[in-house]
Amino acid sequence: MESSERKERAKRLIGYGLFFEIADLMNENTETLVGYLLNLNNIEDDHLKHFHSLGFDETLRRNEKGLKTKNKVKYEKSRNHELIKKGALLEIADFFIERDILKYDNEVVLGYLLEYSKMTSRDKISFYNMGKVFLEEREKVKEKKKWWKYY
Repeated sequence: MESSERKERAKRLIGYGLFFEIADLMNENTETLVGYLLNLNNIEDDHLKHFHSLGFDETLRRNEKGLKTKNKVKYEKSRNHELIKKGALLEIADFFIERDILKYDNEVVLGYLLEYSKMTSRDKISFYNMGKVFLEEREKVKEKKKWWKYY
């Protein structure tokens, strides 16, 4: 991957990571968030309108109040690293689910992430287990690919 491609991808992932920050999900564990994102396969299309509305309302609220995402230079590097890690979860999940979540507008993705706070503990445990299995399987596939390079 070229330097310019890496920079563009990093910008994109930071943007995706901001959705997690706005939805106050930066401290949630990776497995649960991946499971939650994979759950989009089970969401009916009509419900996506609800997510769009939530995301749109939050975007409007932030714009009206002049709320910007915290992008201060002092801690930008470490913060950006965390945003990139969270943003990459969208890319990972997007590749493996039937519907292309990244083709939806930002409001749908943000609205879906905002809904996470309404999940019950039982739901979160279920998402955690789903995400854990998914990430373990993904790691096995990556390991196989690494070994096949040598043959």
